[in-house]
Amino acid sequence: MSLINGVLNMIDDDDFVTNSAQRKQLIKQNLAIQANDVLATLQADPENPDKLRHNVQKPDEEIKAFTDELISSVVEIGNVKESVATRKIREAERYFNAEYNRDLILVNVTDKGDERIIQVDVNLNHQLSDEQKQEYLKIHGPEQDRPQWFKDLDKHEQNWYLNKVPKATVGDTQSWQSFEGLFKPSSMQGTPGNSNLRVHTLMREEGGEVSLLSTSIKCGSPVSYEMAEEARIVSTEQNIKQVAW
Repeated sequence: MSLINGVLNMIDDDDFVTNSAQRKQLIKQNLAIQANDVLATLQADPENPDKLRHNVQKPDEEIKAFTDELISSVVEIGNVKESVATRKIREAERYFNAEYNRDLILVNVTDKGDERIIQVDVNLNHQLSDEQKQEYLKIHGPEQDRPQWFKDLDKHEQNWYLNKVPKATVGDTQSWQSFEGLFKPSSMQGTPGNSNLRVHTLMREEGGEVSLLSTSIKCGSPVSYEMAEEARIVSTEQNIKQVAW
């Protein structure tokens, strides 16, 4: 789902895969065919309504097969290398997940004999320090003064940030709340801010009583691996400060 929506969200940007409107339309049409094929396999068998037409026993393999077919079609229609198609599709997925997973709460319950272990992850989304906000604001400045990490992004990624990042730190509280409400997945390592930032709570339930075992702040690696070295050092320091509340 995230792959499909990611590609559809980004496909109309000028530099996404191809600049040809005709090729872009063909990619959309092919993606629709693929999606319909998947949905058809998940429909109930009319002769046995309790069963699906297709027995999905290995979902990971099915997802890989779908992804491989999508990449192959983009390579052929877009007339691009496989490495380029793969990167563009995965980039598009990132940005869809950033919006789709905002305010996500994950709960994992494990039964162990007479007790139950409960883990709750509450996303802190993209909450930024003042220093990080100032870094993002630079993308709205003159092109020659924009941060290198921003210049290193593909054009469609730059457009996404230009549309999302407010243009001032004061007087636009609603826009900052919207931007900081985005979820930054671990795959987004080329921009300021920690990824997968969340509050992790561990509890135990036994005999109807719930006890708190621990609460902690968790995140992906604070190192911005996709940035050039100089920017990576600065961003990593900012990311460490971000969680040192």
